[in-house]
Amino acid sequence: FLFKAALLLNDRFHTDFRRVPFTGTEAEAYQEEQNFGVIFATVNYLSMIFFCLGTMLVCGWRIQRSISTNKMSERVRKLHRQALRLLVLQTVNPLVFAVFPAIVPVFYIQSGRDYPVLFSWANAYLLTLFPLLNPIIFVICTKQYRNWILNFLLRHSQISSMENLQFSVGPSLTVTHPAKMMVLILPGFETINTFAILCDTLAILLNIGLIMMLQRQATSLDKKTVKFAIAFAVLSIFFAFFHALIQPFNLIFDGISAAFAASFMHDNPLTMKLMTYGMSPTYMALLECCAFNFLYKYAATCNKSLYHRFDSPIFVGSLGAVAGTWLVLYTYFGAFFAPTAALRNKERAQGFGPMVAMINFMSLILCCLGTMLWCGWKIQHMIKTNKMSERARKLHRQALRLLVLQ
Repeated sequence: FLFKAALLLNDRFHTDFRRVPFTGTEAEAYQEEQNFGVIFATVNYLSMIFFCLGTMLVCGWRIQRSISTNKMSERVRKLHRQALRLLVLQTVNPLVFAVFPAIVPVFYIQSGRDYPVLFSWANAYLLTLFPLLNPIIFVICTKQYRNWILNFLLRHSQISSMENLQFSVGPSLTVTHPAKMMVLILPGFETINTFAILCDTLAILLNIGLIMMLQRQATSLDKKTVKFAIAFAVLSIFFAFFHALIQPFNLIFDGISAAFAASFMHDNPLTMKLMTYGMSPTYMALLECCAFNFLYKYAATCNKSLYHRFDSPIFVGSLGAVAGTWLVLYTYFGAFFAPTAALRNKERAQGFGPMVAMINFMSLILCCLGTMLWCGWKIQHMIKTNKMSERARKLHRQALRLLVLQ
């Protein structure tokens, strides 16, 4: 399989993939052995995604309905809508730029069809934008942070931007070591390599700035929402760091599915470990953070008894234990189960380890998405049905929109 995949990749990209670590499967062998484990793993993967998505939609709808129908002052309604808008935007961000690019190739490999190369490039660019959008969403949806950014820029408008630039890696490599630059970058991926490094660097800087603003600047957001935002920013920093080192690229063509690193570390076996122990768990932790953020916003808007539970260390610790255990299982089954000899000889399509890993991955995705959909639907329903002032309703909708995009 590795030899066949390397030859196909060599012909497509006109470079030597024999030294590039990659992972993948063969569609023919994958489809011939659709046993219970493979089917259950696929169902579990989809159930995780749709459970999280359903939770977001339901909670968002109930929050919106509560904002619309509950009696409250215009100021409170405006604050609720602001928080809801932030929640909505924060949720849409990983769904569009991280979850969607991961789900679509699964359906292609299941159907046995070739995945268009244009889609592979689009997925790579979408994943690059994912950590960059979190601080941008926060600045756009929160007036206090917009003003803070504008004041900061105005105070430093007379300082030359060239004097503050410290990104010397690109120019130094180009000028001092031009020959090594061509060796470092995988041929055919120069553009996305440069684009990803710039975006990931900018994402790290903006998320650090967002954390500083959240800690120093007063805002209408409550303390727990601010804590969720800080946690999301920290995870985004880790995600951007690992993405800059790895830059995963997926291809499905000629019956072969392959994933490899397109970064300057493409020929380093360490990239697969960084993917397994770094980027992949961070990606799942971001999704869990979105789901718990939606659950908290739903509790604060629609369910007071659940809202008071978030003040209990036992309840919060239980949620953290569930999330942590899920991540440990996801990482463990994805890292410590190698393909069996039967799988290598194409006698069997799946081993026990890959099945369990896929089952855990699917359940995690669907549970998080289900939580987001359900909570989002409940929040939206609350905004529409509860009696409240127009100002409070506007604040609730603003908050839900931000939550969904995040």
